[in-house]
Amino acid sequence: MYKDKRVVVVMPAYNAEKTLRTAYDGVVRQGVADVIVIVDDCSKDGTEAVAARLREEGRGKGEEGKLV
Repeated sequence: MYKDKRVVVVMPAYNAEKTLRTAYDGVVRQGVADVIVIVDDCSKDGTEAVAARLREEGRGKGEEGKLV
């Protein structure tokens, strides 16, 4: 029924350095997201670096993701 549909998950993140990987892994484990978009809202911690690592790790597995 939904084979031609794509599921995009948008994850807002603000100072989420310590929790972002857990949240991201939870979305991936559900297995429904075709694309995961992480939106960093000018965090003052290492959120952007964590998101960039997740994006690179996902590319190695053939996953599509975007860091905004």
